[in-house]
Amino acid sequence: TGEGAFRALRATLPPDVSRLAFVSAHGTATPYNDEMESRALSRAALSALPVAAYKGLFGHTMGAAGVLETLLSFRAVEAGCVPPVQGFAQLGVTCPVSVSAVERPTQRRELVKMLSGFGGCNAALHFAPAPDVADAPRGFIERNWTPVAEVRLTSATCSVDGETLPLSATGEALLSAIYAEFIGGYPKFHKMDPLSRLGFVASELLLAAVRRKGHRLDENTAVVLVGHSGSQAADTRFQHTIADPDNYYPSPAVFVYTLPNIATGEIAIRNGFHGETAYFALPAFDRDRVRRLVCTAGTDPETTALVGGWIECPTADCFEAHLHCFLPQAAALRP
Repeated sequence: TGEGAFRALRATLPPDVSRLAFVSAHGTATPYNDEMESRALSRAALSALPVAAYKGLFGHTMGAAGVLETLLSFRAVEAGCVPPVQGFAQLGVTCPVSVSAVERPTQRRELVKMLSGFGGCNAALHFAPAPDVADAPRGFIERNWTPVAEVRLTSATCSVDGETLPLSATGEALLSAIYAEFIGGYPKFHKMDPLSRLGFVASELLLAAVRRKGHRLDENTAVVLVGHSGSQAADTRFQHTIADPDNYYPSPAVFVYTLPNIATGEIAIRNGFHGETAYFALPAFDRDRVRRLVCTAGTDPETTALVGGWIECPTADCFEAHLHCFLPQAAALRP
C-alpha cells in the first residue's frame, strides 16, 4: 500500500514542494518496492516531481545505500541536474511517476531522499541549503518518560511486573509454549526467526500488562530494541543454506530475518504502530545506556509512547529480554 513510505513523506515535505529538484527514491527495481514508492508519491501529490534512482548504476549497497545515494543527490543538485535512471525503459507501476533514462536540468536546490528496509522501516529526509543557525528549526523536545510495565524473559524464566508466570517448557521450546498458552491467534509467529519470536512474545506480554492498567497505545508508539548479538541466530541459519555447494539454496524466508531491526518491525506491524523503530548494538548490557537509547525516540514530538529495552538471542535456546513500556510522565499518572 505504501502507507509507511507515505507517512514518512507527509511528515517530511516542505510547505512548498515546488522548491524540490527531485525525489531520490529507494528504487530497488523490484515490483513490490517500486509499486509501494509510486503509491506513496502519488498520495503525496508528487507524481509530477522528477524521480532519481541509483541502484541501476552500482547495485544495492545495503546499509550504505542511504548515505551514498544522498551524497550523490547533493552533488546532482549542486551540478543543476536530475540524474538519469540507468536501464529505465518503461513504467512498471500503477501510479504515474516522472522517471527518465536521460539527465534533466534543474535550478532547484532542495531534494527529498526516500529509504525503505525490511521489517516495515521507512524514512524520508528533506534537504535544503543550510539556514542561519538562529533560523534553524527545532524539531526535537526533551520529556521525562515513566515506565508503566515491565517484562523479563529468559530461556528458563518469565515475569511480568515482577510476577512470575508458570511455564511448561524451557530453552528453545519456551517461546512457543508461552505463545500457545498466553497469546495465540497470530500464525506469522511460527515463521519468525528466534530474535523476532523473542521480541514478539515479550512485547505481547508487556502490552497486555499495559492494557490491564487502563493505558491504550496509539499508532505513534515507538519501538526501540538494544542488544549485542543482533540477528546472529538467523545469520547462522542462513549460512547453513549456502555453505554446501552441492545443496546451495539461499532461502529468502531466512534471509529476510538477517537484520535485527526486523524484530522491531514485527512488533510494530502486529500492533499497528507507525512511530520510530530502531535497533541499537552495545558491547554488553548496561541498564542506563539501554534506557537512554530507548528514550531517544521520545525526543520526536509525535511520539506518544515507547516500547523497548534489552533483547539478546545468540542462539535459539539461549536468550533474554528485559522490556519496558514508557509513557510521558503526565500521561503515566492518568490511565
